[in-house]
Amino acid sequence: MNRFIPLFISLGMLFLLSQCKRDTCNSALGSTFQLIVFDTLSSDDEDNLSLQFEWDTLEELPDTYFADAAVMRSEKDRFGNDWINDHKALESWQADGMIFTLLLKSNALSEPDMKNETHLHFRFPDRQEHIDCTHGGSGDSYYLDISFELQQNAENEFELSNLTWEETFKAGGY
Repeated sequence: MNRFIPLFISLGMLFLLSQCKRDTCNSALGSTFQLIVFDTLSSDDEDNLSLQFEWDTLEELPDTYFADAAVMRSEKDRFGNDWINDHKALESWQADGMIFTLLLKSNALSEPDMKNETHLHFRFPDRQEHIDCTHGGSGDSYYLDISFELQQNAENEFELSNLTWEETFKAGGY
């Protein structure tokens, strides 16, 4: 009976190795966002402010991938740390593979000659739900943290400055 133990261990190891998947979604493809630049700013009939950004994104990802993203509405980041999150200033947003549009509520905007710093956080879904790629474990997440300053001048025109963004990746558990 003892001579079968190594055989069971070997078969068990082969089974475990057969369950491992090579990651073709993340390191093989790289970052979701290569570049995000401010494009246009306008107001709607209710004085909400529309900000449009152009972004260069991973070519393989379809528009549905970006439409399936979600605004993070927590006062703490994914590690439980406090963060600045101005999601309440957001009336709506839209995204596809080329354009990212934010509609900020008019009552969230500052008075003339004051800078209004805005921090928004988004979670993008697992890539394997949208393209032909695989990875082990449960669903991965991609996070986009974006911040900028808006300043309204004496003519009530807004200007955007100090745009920063960062993408982070979180692998799903095994």
